[in-house]
Amino acid sequence: MSTPIGVMVRSAAHTEDSNTADRSWESKKTPVRPLEEILVYARLARKLPGFLARRPSAAEGLKLIADRLARREEHFLAIAERAIYAHPGSPYRVLLAEAGCELGDLRRMVRADGLEETLENLREAGVWIRFEQFKGKQPLVVGGSERLLRQEDFYNPMVRRTLETYSSGSTGTRSRNPIDLDHKAATAPVARAIKSLQGIHDKPIAKVVGSLPESSSFAGVLSGGP
Repeated sequence: MSTPIGVMVRSAAHTEDSNTADRSWESKKTPVRPLEEILVYARLARKLPGFLARRPSAAEGLKLIADRLARREEHFLAIAERAIYAHPGSPYRVLLAEAGCELGDLRRMVRADGLEETLENLREAGVWIRFEQFKGKQPLVVGGSERLLRQEDFYNPMVRRTLETYSSGSTGTRSRNPIDLDHKAATAPVARAIKSLQGIHDKPIAKVVGSLPESSSFAGVLSGGP
């Protein structure tokens, strides 16, 4: 199994025994870093009021989708430059260098062949990560050297963590996934547009976290409207 560029692998599992699930969570969770957590909470307190005050519209979302599709290749190259080529710790940076693809080469490939064909050519040139490597179960081997990857190696360096989620840990160590509130604000109009096109933007919603009937978050996430 392989993971192409730009794809975040997520795993989910259902455990019937809630007590066992709780112990498993505790044994696999990422250690807390007090100073880092304080900074994250401070960032959340500063950004949350503005985030909640925004009222994205479906029209705004449709405009964003059209713009992003029209400038898709430009956005891809900008992200590659900042999150891969300017980030020495990126595993993709090592693989691209092994394939002889510098930033200028990538730009020429995208402009000459298009994004999809460029990604396919890079895949054939060995620029990809196995799921087992992503999870740190197998080393990444490049040029005869081995490197055991960590979850931090795949973090987007442009993300400023405001919130975070965790994978279930069913396939190994739990992965911490940082969430940038600015990114959520930027994508909120798109989500609004999708719900509007589906005809569900004004319907009551309910989200279930955990297994019923023993779901501590169930009552807190019910909503009577959009």
